[in-house]
Amino acid sequence: MIRFCLCLCLAVVTGQATNAQQSVRTHKAEDREPLRYLLYTPQAEPQPADGFPLVLFLHGGGEGGNDIRKVTRHGPPKLIEQGKQFPFIVVSPQNPSETQFWDDQQIIRLLDELESELPVDKSRVYLTGLSRGGYGAWRTAIQNPDRFAALVPISGGGAVPYAKKLIDVPTWVFHGAKDPVIPIVESQRMVDALREAGCNIKFTIYPEAKHDAWTAAYDNPELYKWMLDQKLAVSTSSTHGKAPRDQPTAKTEEAVSITTDFPGGNAIVEKIEGNVVTLKPDLRGGRDWFYWSIECQVNSSRKLRFVLPEKKYASNIGMQGPAISSDGGQTWDWLGAASVDGSAFECAFEANRPLRLSVTIPYMQSNLDRLLDDQQSNKHLTVTELAETREGRLVELLQIGQPGAGRIPVLTTARHHACETMASYLLEGFLQAAMSDTEAGRTFRNRYVLFSVPIVDKDGVHNGDQGKNRNPHDHNRDYIDDPLGGQPLYPEVTAIMKLREAKGIRIAVDFHCPTLWMDYHQVIYFVGPKDVPVHNHANVTQLAGGIKAEFPETAPRGCLVMLKSKRTPGHFSDYFSRGKNTMMATTLEFPYASPGREMTPNACVGYGQMLLRAWNMAEYR
Repeated sequence: MIRFCLCLCLAVVTGQATNAQQSVRTHKAEDREPLRYLLYTPQAEPQPADGFPLVLFLHGGGEGGNDIRKVTRHGPPKLIEQGKQFPFIVVSPQNPSETQFWDDQQIIRLLDELESELPVDKSRVYLTGLSRGGYGAWRTAIQNPDRFAALVPISGGGAVPYAKKLIDVPTWVFHGAKDPVIPIVESQRMVDALREAGCNIKFTIYPEAKHDAWTAAYDNPELYKWMLDQKLAVSTSSTHGKAPRDQPTAKTEEAVSITTDFPGGNAIVEKIEGNVVTLKPDLRGGRDWFYWSIECQVNSSRKLRFVLPEKKYASNIGMQGPAISSDGGQTWDWLGAASVDGSAFECAFEANRPLRLSVTIPYMQSNLDRLLDDQQSNKHLTVTELAETREGRLVELLQIGQPGAGRIPVLTTARHHACETMASYLLEGFLQAAMSDTEAGRTFRNRYVLFSVPIVDKDGVHNGDQGKNRNPHDHNRDYIDDPLGGQPLYPEVTAIMKLREAKGIRIAVDFHCPTLWMDYHQVIYFVGPKDVPVHNHANVTQLAGGIKAEFPETAPRGCLVMLKSKRTPGHFSDYFSRGKNTMMATTLEFPYASPGREMTPNACVGYGQMLLRAWNMAEYR
């Protein structure tokens, strides 16, 4: 029998050891940064016939980066450093980023590699993590429930609408009752959802603990006994041994009418069987994304079930369910997370009363027209024609305030990706406040003159395109100023590029929405260049601090600064960062529908007004 000590020797040869028990190894992938990890192997001989159990540990936010020793500050790696012996393999990767959340796809690739190279009992793989790693553990398990025999998230939180995916995964949650960093409600929501779904779940609350609930949790020998008692059931069924959900199959004479023939409409209806509608986004040649928007009507009152494609790493339904409008798209709200069941949702209809349903709350040309009509007599606002799109639509350039000595020219834009609607409501609030006669508006106009392009991809917004990663590239990859790299495809991008010198733009902020579902995309954050211009990181950090101070508890969480030194040629923020007198260039990512947060159009416009007050707090250099 091959003894496991040979594997341990190999690990030490291919990496560096932190002590006699943990070695440093590296997982490499072509499309990712290398992922370094600590490997602990049990001192058991002979090797069990089925291999060793494996515990995968995800550290918190303070241990990311490139110093692998930081991983031993907490959790199982710390205990191992102190001499603790475990009867299982422990793998502790280090997040290459100090600011970004865990990449669950990379975690699964690492697990695939470990299971192929080490004697792992695949039926006894356990996932745990603390703080940011707690979020990573929730997300990775939700995306891959068939890979883990047990889940132990500590001081974290997850995506409540998708908690049901863990119904077959035994879970033990830990949290401190007085946690000021990640409130205990983040764990409580997940626990409640899982209990309601009938999951085997344990929840330990430490009454006096703050954020550090992990020291007591990992010191508890009962945790490891419980963990090792769990074993993944062997099943070849994607439903993990349960019967699939019953769906109506009988033909019916009752009519269901669906159309996308309106501005922003998008969907492919694959079939309608009884009260079940199967549809998918119309990608129109772009990469797989999630945008869809329909109008539906029935001839008799009843509830319909809408089924969208299952996606392993994302979803076609947001955290607060789909958006719904009963007045032809004039007003919108969220249908609610309770309407969602995995990749499907249900909605009640009254006879002959059409409802519009969309993956997000739309922001169309009609919304911008209403704003401009309401402000047509505002002396602080000037509207001119910036460009004409390839389909002949006018792209507006707004100017708020007047240039003058000492006033800094600012440019804001939104909808480089047509589907990213919620960022438009945030920008609308910012524009309203900037042109207002409030103290905040006057303060802003005394220091700045604002230029804004509220809808960049006019054609995509009207046509209902996703916009993101359109072939051959989208608007936010079109800022091409290299003579050898070709010319921009879109006339509106060419016109925006000319503003850099023509208006002397010194601050440029592009408003975006991130992905729809990922848990780390439910917060507000900034991306873009870190080192160019020279004070970019410091300036963005000031603005982020103002947002944290100004935004209420009802707003999405944040604000994170996730700038990178690596260039992204062709992007808005990269292009404007290299202006001769640029002070700040960045992209503001605003979530679609953070769970448990107020994300109505009026609320997001209000957050935009608060953003202007946060802006006024900063002293940019």
